[in-house]
Amino acid sequence: MMSNDKSRLRVFCEVIEVKKNQTKVLACNQKRTGTSIRLIFNPTENWSCGLFIAMIIAITVCGCQNTHSTATVGWQPYGSRYAIIVMSDGSNSDKYFWPVTKSMYSYLLTMGFDKEDIRFLAPSKYATNYPDIVSDEAVETKIEEAYKWAKSVCTAQDLLYIFWISHGTSSDFTTAGNSVRHSTLSDWMHGITAKQIIGVYQPCLSGAVVDDISGENIITTTSTNLTATNDWPWAENIAFAVAGPPYCDQWMNPNHELEPAKYSADHDGDGQVSMTEAYIWVAKHRYTEGSMFDDNGDGLGGQWTKDTFDPNDPNKDGYNGSHYSLRGWKPIRKAAVKSDSGRS
Repeated sequence: MMSNDKSRLRVFCEVIEVKKNQTKVLACNQKRTGTSIRLIFNPTENWSCGLFIAMIIAITVCGCQNTHSTATVGWQPYGSRYAIIVMSDGSNSDKYFWPVTKSMYSYLLTMGFDKEDIRFLAPSKYATNYPDIVSDEAVETKIEEAYKWAKSVCTAQDLLYIFWISHGTSSDFTTAGNSVRHSTLSDWMHGITAKQIIGVYQPCLSGAVVDDISGENIITTTSTNLTATNDWPWAENIAFAVAGPPYCDQWMNPNHELEPAKYSADHDGDGQVSMTEAYIWVAKHRYTEGSMFDDNGDGLGGQWTKDTFDPNDPNKDGYNGSHYSLRGWKPIRKAAVKSDSGRS
């Protein structure tokens, strides 16, 4: 059990079927690590005694943490998981920005993020109309407060996920007020302690943010390179990918139409869609704007079509990211994705 002021014993047990002389299933779910234990046994006439014993076993095994950080074999859960979602305003906010940020919020809840561990910032009309979802208005002062909040709660065992949807220039991202400079984002991120900070940035020219925010334990993926504009639903597709199945069983084409996915996001079949796999999955469906991926702290950023990106090379982008997803992480020993990066 990790040392955290939010840690507490939270065991959820449910008797699925309670009928005499039939198999009973006791399901016990652990709230922070996401562990799920199912005890199946044939009851004796003294059902209450059997239930009591099963509950004692379940409670002993479960332990506790404070979020559903789920993981499959070989993957480990984060201590806690926190998220910041930022959406700016603009002419296409209602049509594009709001649906994808709202969907991302929903995916996080489905993946077991606690509602109180998500800060969702959007233009004032959304904050007013959706107070149960939107935490505050996406103006610079409120966004800065969200980063300060993350700095105050994150520990070295935790995940911080940033999902930023707005317009952009080579030096700024727009907000619901004016704009935030890339260098300011770097200042806000400085001092946040986390096992990993995973950032997804959709604005045009978003690749220009990489050299500002690159660093140790930071994974950044952007919709474009330093000079390209974004004219297709990259954000919707990266959201599908990082959420994993069943969301990534589909993709959104350039006409904003849903189609069955052409490729599997879980390239190595280990039950997790790593950030590297998510990046590759989107790139394989469409790669025209030079989307970037930085996970080695060199400030340069790798690209799927270039030799700067290789999940099998510890010295290149794509390697560290293959060991982290929004659900969990695994020790960095060997690459999780084939060296051809799944290119076709």
